[in-house]
Amino acid sequence: MGYQAVVNAKRFVQVSQRLDGASVILRNLFRACVKEARFADAYGFGLAASDVADDLRIECAHGQIRVVYDQVVRDQDLLGRFTFFLIRTDVLGEKRAEQVYGLLFNESRLATWNLTGDFEWEIDGDIRIGDETTSTLMASLLLGVVGAIPRIE
Repeated sequence: MGYQAVVNAKRFVQVSQRLDGASVILRNLFRACVKEARFADAYGFGLAASDVADDLRIECAHGQIRVVYDQVVRDQDLLGRFTFFLIRTDVLGEKRAEQVYGLLFNESRLATWNLTGDFEWEIDGDIRIGDETTSTLMASLLLGVVGAIPRIE
């Protein structure tokens, strides 16, 4: 193991800590959006009874949405990622998870709705419930859920 490898590993630790800080802001934003009456009524979202601080769960008509935070590497950069999974139970009681939405963010708190695209908006304390960012977030999540509804061909 060379010196540069150790330097890179230490940098990843520092970046990871900054990403964790941004993840708290985003998780609180998601939770606030789901609690907001205009989104709850318009999109049918609500916080699940099992929702806890680090494990965001959202109820909707088509099942429960579990929001998972992790970190990934893209083009040598460590990034934060939130993935939204729709959890449904089949007739035999087996649970199945389907990814319906996701977003990435970097250590500079820039985020994107597109997991392969450029960063488009900034995570900061000025994001307000009902502004374009939160409206896009909730509408995109709804579209992901609707897209996961089984189709009859």
